[in-house]
Amino acid sequence: MLGNTSSINGMVYIRGQREDYDHLGELGNTGWSYEDVLPYFKRSEHKAEGANDYHGYGGPLWVEDVADEQKLDLADIYIQAAIQSELPYNPDFNGATQEGVGYYQTNIRRASARAQHARS
Repeated sequence: MLGNTSSINGMVYIRGQREDYDHLGELGNTGWSYEDVLPYFKRSEHKAEGANDYHGYGGPLWVEDVADEQKLDLADIYIQAAIQSELPYNPDFNGATQEGVGYYQTNIRRASARAQHARS
């Protein structure tokens, strides 16, 4: 297989949890609280859907939501079952909270473009 772990993990884009960064700050690690590192995450990103309070635009790391046509029926069934089990739906695991169920964001722009080109 080519690609090593990017071939296995689907190039999921997920950050560390807010509470973990805040704990680092509480331990005396200046500059490591969530509010301290968030500007660096935002500066590094190019969020395809645009910038907001948690995402940047114009950075070198392509980040995008899973497009509707790429979503899988089985995954949708799993998400609906989790919601029925009272887990909250989360449209952005790199946003306000990581709690819940939903689709992860990805960073697969170039891989997608190559695959599209190979099919044409």
